[in-house]
Amino acid sequence: DGSKVLDDPRQPRPVATARYELYWVFCLRYARYSRILLIDVRDTYFQRSPFDDLPVTTDNGDGGGRSGGILRLYEENATPSSAAANIGKSNYNSRWIRGAYGQAMLSQMKERPVVCSGSTIGDAVAIEAYLRAMVAQFDTTGC
Repeated sequence: DGSKVLDDPRQPRPVATARYELYWVFCLRYARYSRILLIDVRDTYFQRSPFDDLPVTTDNGDGGGRSGGILRLYEENATPSSAAANIGKSNYNSRWIRGAYGQAMLSQMKERPVVCSGSTIGDAVAIEAYLRAMVAQFDTTGC
């Protein structure tokens, strides 16, 4: 059929990171303002549509619409008593920030909440930009 496999010169990605590239390709097949939900399904239960509270975004074609779209990310373990209420209390996230950006950056971020990359919702245009950034971060930091 004329197709061929291209070698990827970048370092191999773990599945947890490679999924963002797969999501990225997937979201490119949708219209700019299609609604997309990226979520880890193992701990997900819907009581209603997750899109109900997402404001409607339209592109009126003259540049007056919300061209950047809507993107929502969610904090995890938001209760203060949680073992990982913030980056500094989470061994996993602390190790990730330190490995990618160094101890000085971890010290600056340690009181910030953990944001779950496994729960993301928004317009395709915003999701695509987010996924492009996630892939670029891995290419830059290896994390």
